[in-house]
Amino acid sequence: MSPRTLKDNWRVFPYCDGSILNFRFIDQVAKRPVIDQIIYRDDYLSSGDFEAEVEELVFRLNDEGFNCYQLVNHVRENFVGRSVCDSGIETIDKIFIDVDRAKNGRTSCSDRAEVKPRPASQRELDESRRLIDSMCNWLIARSWPDPYLALSGNGYHAYFLTDLDALESNPENTFLRRALLQALARKFDSTHSQIDRGVYNSARVTKIIGTLARKGQCSEGRPYRTVELISAPPIIDCVVNDDLRSVIDEICPELVTDPYRKPASRQIYPSTPETPRAVFRLRHALSYISADSEYDRWLVVLWSILSTGWECAQEIAYEWSISAPHRFDEEVFLHKCHEFDPAYPGGLTVGTVFYLAKAGGWNG
Repeated sequence: MSPRTLKDNWRVFPYCDGSILNFRFIDQVAKRPVIDQIIYRDDYLSSGDFEAEVEELVFRLNDEGFNCYQLVNHVRENFVGRSVCDSGIETIDKIFIDVDRAKNGRTSCSDRAEVKPRPASQRELDESRRLIDSMCNWLIARSWPDPYLALSGNGYHAYFLTDLDALESNPENTFLRRALLQALARKFDSTHSQIDRGVYNSARVTKIIGTLARKGQCSEGRPYRTVELISAPPIIDCVVNDDLRSVIDEICPELVTDPYRKPASRQIYPSTPETPRAVFRLRHALSYISADSEYDRWLVVLWSILSTGWECAQEIAYEWSISAPHRFDEEVFLHKCHEFDPAYPGGLTVGTVFYLAKAGGWNG
């Protein structure tokens, strides 16, 4: 057996002098605490030393049962901290499209602890492959470049390289990525497989190519699989904002008329500006609310966070939710984020978070 390597991963996610890499390790089977690791390229004398250190860390934790993730996009050079959030991203390096089997109602379960994910079957993988191939061919016919294509373990990932100058991390470009995924899902989703509409945020993570992906309990016909690079573009070319707009306009032009528009029933008007002080206050309040709670309480807090309308709201909700790793399920989380409607009866606001935090001893 040849030694394991991250060679293919470095092809898709290259680094350079000054690069800052954020790795995240999540145990989705035994639900141990999430591990966040920041590694600075400049801490190592050579690229060989750097890669050896990363590979030792990744494969050791992968062997211990953790799924291994990395950031899709480029971290700001001046970043300082323990975990990169959206504000820590400099540029959007890739348009990330994630195709998996359809949920088929599994997120309707009333208690997250009862949700039992499992690896995809070969038939489910084949359905996902048909969808992503059809989507990529359709985009290429509209002058998009060939993407990097990877087996994610239970579905497929496509990574389209972007023009770094055109796709800086800002609210307008976040809208474009979100609208693109909504448009593509509207056109290509089937009863068997679907495009994940929730992977548009700047600090999105994705599985490390070359590692074993675990989901639930494996069984005959539903094995754990290694994340593999399937194909690479023969010519390196990039998409720009106009490429995204033209696709959105062709499928659902109403999404392009106003880059900050949502359907009327889902419009969010932030009642509190997204300032560092306000974000800190919300995070501090959440530290007094346990995410290890029943489903209904967790959902109330999740949607109360999203009601802020802040760019970082989903990221804050994610950080809070994974503080209870034995309950956390990323598919359920993303589905409920997408399902959030500010017109939901009951008038959930960020005040709900503060109320629950005070009940837990927070003094405001």
